[in-house]
Amino acid sequence: MQLTPTGDTIMLVVRLQPDDDGTWHLHLEGLEPELVLPLAPATLIVQLWRDSGSKLLRGTLRLHGTAHSATIQSNTQLIDLLRSWLMDVQ
Repeated sequence: MQLTPTGDTIMLVVRLQPDDDGTWHLHLEGLEPELVLPLAPATLIVQLWRDSGSKLLRGTLRLHGTAHSATIQSNTQLIDLLRSWLMDVQ
């Protein structure tokens, strides 16, 4: 079920792609002008857990070696999205 957002909506299209020299860049579309940032090596730690007997999925995203983190809450759609991205499952 799609939720209808209320308030202001922000949408960015994020692409990871290498340049001709092999350097990876993050492309953020939806900004004027489009923002292209070189990627620094980083480790993102994704920790997910499911409440017993529930489809509710909670977790944290952390940037290794820093205090930067964010909490997330979703349902099984998040797992399907990650599987599709990481395992190229259609």
